[in-house]
Amino acid sequence: MTARDEASAQLAGLVAQALTGESVELGAVRSVRELGAALQDAGWGSDRLVELRDVRQAAGLAWPFALTTVERGEVGAAQLQSAIQIVLDELGVVPRSRVRDRDAPLSARDRALLADRPPHHGSVG
Repeated sequence: MTARDEASAQLAGLVAQALTGESVELGAVRSVRELGAALQDAGWGSDRLVELRDVRQAAGLAWPFALTTVERGEVGAAQLQSAIQIVLDELGVVPRSRVRDRDAPLSARDRALLADRPPHHGSVG
């Protein structure tokens, strides 16, 4: 296995971990484009990924799973995010629209954002 193949296999493993939250046996994946099919073969098709995404988002948790710099090793955050997006596009997993209920009470983060607006923006909300 060449150094390039090893780097591609490492990136594929990181993408799979970010999407599934677990280490997935992928077999011989030499490129990110092959990863969608390898995930499906491992039981992680688009339906299962969408279900996991919806469950995590409903619980207020991040998806894809965040990987630390230690876990990523030499793979940069932008490189990982780009590879994740390629795989999601290949599998047809599209973002779910999330609309905020206008009548819901503002969170602490919402209040902080409103308080931080420039004065020339006037009254917002």
